[in-house]
Amino acid sequence: MTEENKPQLITADGLSKAADQPAILDAVVDQHGSHRVKFGTATNNCWFSVSELQIDERSVFARLSNAGIQYLEARKKNAFKKEIQDHDGYRSGLVAAHPGWVGSHYVFGDGTVASPKDVPGEVIIAFSGDDKFTSAGTLKEWKTAIGKMITDQPLPLFVLCFALLAPILRFVRDMMNPQVELVGKPECGKTTLGVFASSVWAGDDDSEVGGGETWDMTINALDPLKIAHAGTLLFLDEANLAEEEVIIKAIYKTSSKGGRKRWTDREKLPNVGLALLSTSNDPLTNFVKASAVKKAGAQSRMATVTIDKNQPLGVLKFMPEGFKSSRAAMKHLRRVAHTSYGVAGRAFVHRLVESDPEEIQVEVDKQMARFLRRLRPQDGNGTSRAEQMFAAAFAAGILARKWGILPKRWGKLAPALLAVANCIDGSAASQGLHPSAMDRIKAYLKTVQADLIEYKRLKKPMDRQEFSNAAGVWRDLNGRRELTISTVRFQKEFPDHRDVMKELRASGAIKSENGKLSIKAPRYVCESGRVYVISLPHHAIAD
Repeated sequence: MTEENKPQLITADGLSKAADQPAILDAVVDQHGSHRVKFGTATNNCWFSVSELQIDERSVFARLSNAGIQYLEARKKNAFKKEIQDHDGYRSGLVAAHPGWVGSHYVFGDGTVASPKDVPGEVIIAFSGDDKFTSAGTLKEWKTAIGKMITDQPLPLFVLCFALLAPILRFVRDMMNPQVELVGKPECGKTTLGVFASSVWAGDDDSEVGGGETWDMTINALDPLKIAHAGTLLFLDEANLAEEEVIIKAIYKTSSKGGRKRWTDREKLPNVGLALLSTSNDPLTNFVKASAVKKAGAQSRMATVTIDKNQPLGVLKFMPEGFKSSRAAMKHLRRVAHTSYGVAGRAFVHRLVESDPEEIQVEVDKQMARFLRRLRPQDGNGTSRAEQMFAAAFAAGILARKWGILPKRWGKLAPALLAVANCIDGSAASQGLHPSAMDRIKAYLKTVQADLIEYKRLKKPMDRQEFSNAAGVWRDLNGRRELTISTVRFQKEFPDHRDVMKELRASGAIKSENGKLSIKAPRYVCESGRVYVISLPHHAIAD
């Protein structure tokens, strides 16, 4: 074939190139102001951001290589970078850098999009989809196959509601990414239940954990996993495979919707909403050696559902109709998870995107309040994260029921979820699952009581280094005791310091400055730096 007869490709610059010659195919400024480029050929290409090329060019060249575009020589790399630098034909575009919500559109993990009928426009998919999120089977087949298996079964009904929670997180006020671990003896069915929960969104016939993953990873692998499962459920099995230092960090990182930002980053980091379900023989915090404060913070983020070791049927309350043993029942559930997957989550999302957001907000608020009144009859406010998580899962379940995804014949959701909530840590949820921020501050003060400094005993202000190491300075003020502590020390003691301070601020227990959680250090305490100032009951600090 002569040169002039070769297939031609029209590039983003309007120029004609050979179809097998890599070029800029498209270039957009996305909804966050980031400049993104689609580079390659008609059949082999990928998207990347210009700032990513500046900060971490190795990752961009690796992505190009995975797309079949090899730039190994410095000469070729420089020519490529110059082509990007010289390009100025950027158009505006709505870009999905990861799955989940993009405006009023929802992007599934395989790159397909659910859009409202009355909202036109293109959503540019700038990530590589994962085939495990491609659905298999039909919703009718899925419901028929599992109906008898899960009817009136509290734990299976709960994990279904929990699996559908992530897409409605945008309607749940002030909620971190929810996390639950199923803890029980070996072969009680918890892993199969996790595989079943993950099948709401994904599946993989060749994987023992279906659409899930395992804890056998490094901490650096977690952010990519979060992003790949944005807007859905991340199921992690085999906690015993996790390295000790990974577990606590993973719990904190997953609870946050953001990722770790480097000081050189200029792009807005993606907010990733997802739900995490973990399974293990023992609570995750038992696998690690950490301070009481860090463990308490982890426990407040990861609700532990303990499966009664004396329950002969494991995750099942009773033997489902049509099965002779719990083993046969769980084998059936796993078979369904490997043949019908991704259909329930898609059906839920399609109904969600076609609904009025304001109506969804009202319904979520209403159903959460309804559940919390049932959970805590004397006080329906629900102060713990776990209680709020159960309430939000209930709201998701009610929406799914309203839309025919979880049929009424499967049993009432409120009693099922209340029964599971009462399995948290082996005690009743209504007793309070995890300590509040104020309780954690009090626990900290007990451990450092001897090292606290009373203000009137200070002969002069401390220097910055000395104060950063101090447990805190206190004084009497208006019948209460005021604690002043360096932000450096506080952040070492409380890895989730922002959340702790936000909760304290909501109760009016801190001094703030221009909307910030910290204030400038008072001159009578320290010559410079910033501090947190917390108002405490008089008895919280002993004389």
